[in-house]
Amino acid sequence: LALNHETTHSQEASRTLALLRAKALRLTGRLDEALSDIKQLNATVRHGETPRDFLAELRIVEASCLWRLNQVDAAILALKRVREELLGGPDGLLLVSCAYELSSALLFAGAHAAARHMCLEAIVSARRVGAPLYEALALENLHRLERSKCRWIAAREAGADAYAIQSSAGRRLSMGTVSSGLGIVAWKTGRLAEARELGTRALGDLVEIRG
Repeated sequence: LALNHETTHSQEASRTLALLRAKALRLTGRLDEALSDIKQLNATVRHGETPRDFLAELRIVEASCLWRLNQVDAAILALKRVREELLGGPDGLLLVSCAYELSSALLFAGAHAAARHMCLEAIVSARRVGAPLYEALALENLHRLERSKCRWIAAREAGADAYAIQSSAGRRLSMGTVSSGLGIVAWKTGRLAEARELGTRALGDLVEIRG
């Protein structure tokens, strides 16, 4: 029994490390490698024995790679299925990440109304569970959506909220991206001095990353 327990624990640790590697590959843009790792992981999991949360996270990471590789329909279908399963339980980080990735995939697919709905769901869930990173990311998506519809006030509010969170965490890339978007909003609404200031701020954030 002790040997079986140790073997099971070792297998779980190996799967966890493999999933962390896949997530790291996805975050660095090595999407094909991430999917290759996920495929190998899928071959090792046993439904009914592997923890439900692990399986859900694995599918979310896989779908997040798929929509970035233009396999957006498959990603949306997978994320919708995971979301339906997670909605049966309490709010948690997995539901937040699933809602965010689904909003991103829907935005990429041009399904703006559905994407906006998922952005708002992700924002609310992120606030409930205390996940400011996902809140900021969902706010960035909302900022893009509102900007695309020329809803300038809403776009400005979402962008400003996203920037505040990203700034407090020192995430320069997101800060630069949001500042650029806010600069466009300022320009479109005739606030040219503010647009220039935001453009300069965006450039400063992005240059600092390169440095």
